[in-house]
Amino acid sequence: KLVKAAELARRSVFCLAPRGDTPTTARIFTAVAAGCIPVIISDGIVLPFEDFINWKLFAVFIPETEFTTDPVRAVSRAITMPPKTLSQMQAALAQVQPHLGWRHPRSRVAHNVLLHLCLRCMPGSAGARDVLPPREQAVVQNATDLVAQGRATKAKA
Repeated sequence: KLVKAAELARRSVFCLAPRGDTPTTARIFTAVAAGCIPVIISDGIVLPFEDFINWKLFAVFIPETEFTTDPVRAVSRAITMPPKTLSQMQAALAQVQPHLGWRHPRSRVAHNVLLHLCLRCMPGSAGARDVLPPREQAVVQNATDLVAQGRATKAKA
Protein backbone atom coordinates (compact mmCIF):
# COMPACT_ATOMS: atom_id res chain seq x y z
CA LYS A 1 0.00 0.00 0.00
CA LEU A 2 2.84 2.39 0.84
CA VAL A 3 4.45 1.97 -2.56
CA LYS A 4 1.14 2.60 -4.29
CA ALA A 5 0.55 5.75 -2.21
CA ALA A 6 4.01 7.11 -3.07
CA GLU A 7 3.48 6.38 -6.76
CA LEU A 8 0.09 8.07 -6.67
CA ALA A 9 1.66 11.15 -5.07
CA ARG A 10 4.37 11.24 -7.79
CA ARG A 11 1.68 11.25 -10.48
CA SER A 12 -0.39 13.95 -8.76
CA VAL A 13 -0.09 17.71 -9.13
CA PHE A 14 -1.59 18.46 -5.70
CA CYS A 15 -1.52 16.35 -2.51
CA LEU A 16 -3.80 16.95 0.46
CA ALA A 17 -1.94 17.44 3.71
CA PRO A 18 -4.48 17.82 6.51
CA ARG A 19 -3.41 18.57 10.06
CA GLY A 20 -2.08 15.56 11.92
CA ASP A 21 -1.34 14.76 15.53
CA THR A 22 2.02 16.55 15.45
CA PRO A 23 2.82 20.22 14.77
CA THR A 24 3.90 19.31 11.23
CA THR A 25 2.29 16.39 9.43
CA ALA A 26 4.43 13.86 7.56
CA ARG A 27 2.04 14.21 4.61
CA ILE A 28 3.73 17.50 3.74
CA PHE A 29 7.14 15.87 3.41
CA THR A 30 5.69 13.00 1.39
CA ALA A 31 4.15 15.50 -1.01
CA VAL A 32 7.35 17.56 -1.34
CA ALA A 33 9.47 14.44 -1.90
CA ALA A 34 7.06 13.31 -4.62
CA GLY A 35 7.11 16.71 -6.34
CA CYS A 36 3.45 17.20 -5.50
CA ILE A 37 2.26 20.65 -4.38
CA PRO A 38 1.09 20.25 -0.77
CA VAL A 39 -2.42 21.50 -0.02
CA ILE A 40 -2.02 22.20 3.68
CA ILE A 41 -5.26 22.10 5.65
CA SER A 42 -4.36 23.42 9.07
CA ASP A 43 -4.66 26.48 11.27
CA GLY A 44 -1.53 27.59 13.02
CA ILE A 45 0.71 24.91 11.55
CA VAL A 46 4.39 25.11 12.43
CA LEU A 47 6.35 24.60 9.22
CA PRO A 48 10.03 23.73 9.26
CA PHE A 49 12.56 26.40 8.38
CA GLU A 50 9.93 29.14 8.05
CA ASP A 51 12.67 31.67 8.82
CA PHE A 52 14.23 31.13 5.42
CA ILE A 53 11.85 28.99 3.34
CA ASN A 54 8.81 30.78 1.96
CA TRP A 55 6.22 28.01 1.92
CA LYS A 56 3.71 30.15 0.03
CA LEU A 57 5.91 29.78 -3.06
CA PHE A 58 5.23 26.05 -3.41
CA ALA A 59 2.33 25.12 -1.12
CA VAL A 60 -1.37 25.99 -0.95
CA PHE A 61 -3.06 26.71 2.37
CA ILE A 62 -6.69 26.15 3.35
CA PRO A 63 -8.03 27.20 6.77
CA GLU A 64 -9.58 24.29 8.67
CA THR A 65 -12.92 26.05 9.10
CA GLU A 66 -13.19 26.67 5.36
CA PHE A 67 -12.38 23.03 4.64
CA THR A 68 -14.83 21.62 7.17
CA THR A 69 -17.61 23.91 5.94
CA ASP A 70 -17.33 22.95 2.27
CA PRO A 71 -14.32 20.74 1.45
CA VAL A 72 -14.95 20.49 -2.30
CA ARG A 73 -15.30 24.24 -2.71
CA ALA A 74 -12.30 24.96 -0.47
CA VAL A 75 -9.97 22.64 -2.36
CA SER A 76 -11.28 23.75 -5.77
CA ARG A 77 -10.72 27.41 -4.88
CA ALA A 78 -7.23 26.68 -3.54
CA ILE A 79 -5.97 24.75 -6.56
CA THR A 80 -7.54 26.85 -9.30
CA MET A 81 -4.71 28.92 -10.74
CA PRO A 82 -3.30 29.98 -14.10
CA PRO A 83 -0.97 27.43 -15.74
CA LYS A 84 1.96 29.84 -15.39
CA THR A 85 1.47 30.12 -11.63
CA LEU A 86 1.21 26.35 -11.37
CA SER A 87 4.47 25.84 -13.26
CA GLN A 88 6.17 28.47 -11.09
CA MET A 89 5.02 26.71 -7.95
CA GLN A 90 6.28 23.40 -9.31
CA ALA A 91 9.65 25.01 -10.13
CA ALA A 92 9.87 26.46 -6.61
CA LEU A 93 8.93 23.05 -5.19
CA ALA A 94 11.74 21.39 -7.16
CA GLN A 95 14.20 23.96 -5.82
CA VAL A 96 13.16 23.45 -2.21
CA GLN A 97 13.15 19.62 -2.25
CA PRO A 98 16.80 19.31 -1.11
CA HIS A 99 16.04 21.66 1.80
CA LEU A 100 13.25 19.45 3.15
CA GLY A 101 14.18 15.88 2.26
CA TRP A 102 16.65 13.87 4.30
CA ARG A 103 16.86 11.27 1.54
CA HIS A 104 17.30 13.74 -1.31
CA PRO A 105 20.69 13.19 -3.03
CA ARG A 106 21.61 16.84 -2.36
CA SER A 107 19.94 17.06 1.06
CA ARG A 108 20.42 20.34 2.93
CA VAL A 109 18.29 19.34 5.90
CA ALA A 110 21.16 19.02 8.40
CA HIS A 111 22.50 22.40 7.27
CA ASN A 112 19.02 23.89 7.63
CA VAL A 113 18.57 22.47 11.13
CA LEU A 114 21.83 24.08 12.22
CA LEU A 115 20.93 27.35 10.51
CA HIS A 116 17.49 27.31 12.14
CA LEU A 117 19.08 26.75 15.57
CA CYS A 118 21.56 29.56 15.00
CA LEU A 119 18.79 31.96 14.04
CA ARG A 120 16.73 30.96 17.09
CA CYS A 121 19.68 31.20 19.47
CA MET A 122 20.92 34.56 18.19
CA PRO A 123 17.91 36.89 18.10
CA GLY A 124 18.61 40.18 16.42
CA SER A 125 21.24 38.65 14.16
CA ALA A 126 21.28 39.15 10.41
CA GLY A 127 18.14 38.30 8.47
CA ALA A 128 17.75 34.62 7.64
CA ARG A 129 18.40 35.10 3.96
CA ASP A 130 21.55 37.08 4.75
CA VAL A 131 23.12 34.07 6.46
CA LEU A 132 22.48 31.71 3.56
CA PRO A 133 25.39 31.16 1.18
CA PRO A 134 25.16 33.41 -1.93
CA ARG A 135 24.18 30.51 -4.21
CA GLU A 136 21.28 29.57 -1.93
CA GLN A 137 20.24 33.21 -1.57
CA ALA A 138 19.99 33.28 -5.38
CA VAL A 139 17.85 30.12 -5.43
CA VAL A 140 15.48 31.54 -2.81
CA GLN A 141 15.30 34.89 -4.62
CA ASN A 142 14.71 33.22 -8.00
CA ALA A 143 11.82 31.15 -6.59
CA THR A 144 10.37 34.25 -4.92
CA ASP A 145 10.53 36.22 -8.17
CA LEU A 146 8.95 33.41 -10.22
CA VAL A 147 5.96 33.08 -7.95
CA ALA A 148 5.56 36.86 -7.56
CA GLN A 149 5.36 37.18 -11.35
CA GLY A 150 2.70 34.47 -11.50
CA ARG A 151 0.63 36.10 -8.75
CA ALA A 152 0.85 39.47 -10.54
CA THR A 153 -0.41 37.80 -13.72
CA LYS A 154 -3.27 36.16 -11.78
CA ALA A 155 -4.23 39.50 -10.21
CA LYS A 156 -4.46 41.15 -13.65
CA ALA A 157 -6.72 38.39 -15.01
